[in-house]
Amino acid sequence: MNRASEHSVNVSVRVKGRRAARRTQSVIKKTLQFVKQIGTSTQHLFHLQQALVNRAVQQNKKIMLTRNPRALAIRLLMLVALSATLLSFSNAPGADSFKVYLNDKLLFQQYVTRDNAVPTINLGENPGSDLLTVYYDHCGRIGTQRTLTLLDGQQVLKKWEYQDTEVVAASGMNCRVSDLKALQKSGKSLSLVYTAKELQTPLTLLTISSTGMTVTAGK
Repeated sequence: MNRASEHSVNVSVRVKGRRAARRTQSVIKKTLQFVKQIGTSTQHLFHLQQALVNRAVQQNKKIMLTRNPRALAIRLLMLVALSATLLSFSNAPGADSFKVYLNDKLLFQQYVTRDNAVPTINLGENPGSDLLTVYYDHCGRIGTQRTLTLLDGQQVLKKWEYQDTEVVAASGMNCRVSDLKALQKSGKSLSLVYTAKELQTPLTLLTISSTGMTVTAGK
């Protein structure tokens, strides 16, 4: 092969490598958009990771055919970056969410993420007959073996256990305000913690404190 032919082949290989890199960038961009759309559901991420592995195998076969080490290195670095991004998503608890009501009034709704701050409320002058109710959603499912525990630091003050149900309207976990206020002595801050069979670790839903946001029941 003469020098002109060899130069032409090298240029062709470099062009193919750049095109492959651009295609990979496009795939990564579309994949990240897809991840944002489906949320951080563990099941979705599992299927997504499987699809990415299959695509990576196919793309690497194509790269090997070009015999271009630089293009292969670029592709592998991009796949490493994408894997790191997916890992950060998979560490999140998922698309769980919960709502907290005082009687029929919605106090707040929150999606469970690693960076969420724990809301703090002040029950103020609410009558003892009022009910604080929590609805917890495990990615569209109701948990089983559910409990709410009122903690003073690590000390358990009271624990509520709730029957399993498949009816959303019946899944509310009620705590009487009279019980909560009676156990909140000397202006201490108490934590309301949720557990369920589907939850790996207990989750603090809210803090009850005299310095928190004062809430009142709907009339």
